[in-house]
Amino acid sequence: MQDRILKKDKKLLLSFARKASKIGSCLLLDTEALTPVNFEEEKEKFFKSKTYSPQYVYEKKDFKNTSKQISSLIKQAEKFYIPRDLKKYLLEYANNLKALLFVFETIGTKYFANAAEQLIDWDEDEIKNGHKLLPEMIYAEDGLDFQNAPSIKKLFAQTIEKYGIKNYPVVIDSFNGHIIRDEPNKLIVGSKVKRTKNNVKRLIVHEVESHALQRYNLKLLDNQLLNLITFKDEVLYSEGLAVHNEIRTKTITKNALNTYIARLTAVELKNESFRKIFNILKKSIPDENAFITTYRLKRGLSNTQFPGGFTKDAAYLLGYGTVSSFLTSGGRIEDLYLFRVPCLCKLLTKYDLLESQDFKLPKFVSNPKHEPNI
Repeated sequence: MQDRILKKDKKLLLSFARKASKIGSCLLLDTEALTPVNFEEEKEKFFKSKTYSPQYVYEKKDFKNTSKQISSLIKQAEKFYIPRDLKKYLLEYANNLKALLFVFETIGTKYFANAAEQLIDWDEDEIKNGHKLLPEMIYAEDGLDFQNAPSIKKLFAQTIEKYGIKNYPVVIDSFNGHIIRDEPNKLIVGSKVKRTKNNVKRLIVHEVESHALQRYNLKLLDNQLLNLITFKDEVLYSEGLAVHNEIRTKTITKNALNTYIARLTAVELKNESFRKIFNILKKSIPDENAFITTYRLKRGLSNTQFPGGFTKDAAYLLGYGTVSSFLTSGGRIEDLYLFRVPCLCKLLTKYDLLESQDFKLPKFVSNPKHEPNI
């Protein structure tokens, strides 16, 4: 297998990346895809009973021909005459799309838990010991000065404008109104969200100075190869970077850390029922937080008494450990703002598949001209 890539093969690679990115953008496994249509009704039933576990109903999406498109991608990657390590990476990504499609097809069925586990196969020992990766830290005080959704929206928008991030609006909506979430083209503040002033500062670091800047850099370079990251690696490094930045900037609050720990605990208890997980979590966090944390794990299931669930939430603390290890071993935080994952940085720079270019970094990171160092 050759050690360099010919010009004609680079064109084929970019064509492959465009097709793969388009499929990946359709298979966006986010809050909207996993939110049941009867969320509020089931939440009300849950709190009226001491034994009830929610029974969720989901809106189905149509993925006609997607399976054929993914199979075609896999065949195309198998025929590439490119270096072995790059070819292996492309095949892993294409097969990850297949796993993502299986998750979408099984939402609300008895097969969902198995599909989700194939997509995100966390190591059980890492789950059990994830909280031990945390350093001693200084917490920002939570306080009692709550900001409502419009106030939070304004502060987010001001920060986005300050960084010169274009075409990334902040909007308020009532769909899952209790959370703040980022999407490829916007930042969404739930209409019912209330956060303390210091917690909003933390969220600016997490949502804007971590996630939004990463997304902006992707658009700035407009290289579809940068989108080819498996779901597990994407959440591991993106959420890990965001938590790392919270700790680095000393904006993390004790309540925020408790939430991250509770999310990891919920994942560790994934095979228990919704009710049992909730009962365990409410011993250490407020009932409302315990419900939301348990719901985040059990979303995707229809009958939440059943084992398993969507274990993405382990990424916050496991990702913190992964990012910290990467940086301690000589990795550069700048690379995570451009390539997002180290293995992709190594491949794209090794085979000269990305032009050197300036990009945006948060104010608490120096902004030299990019020279990958992996």
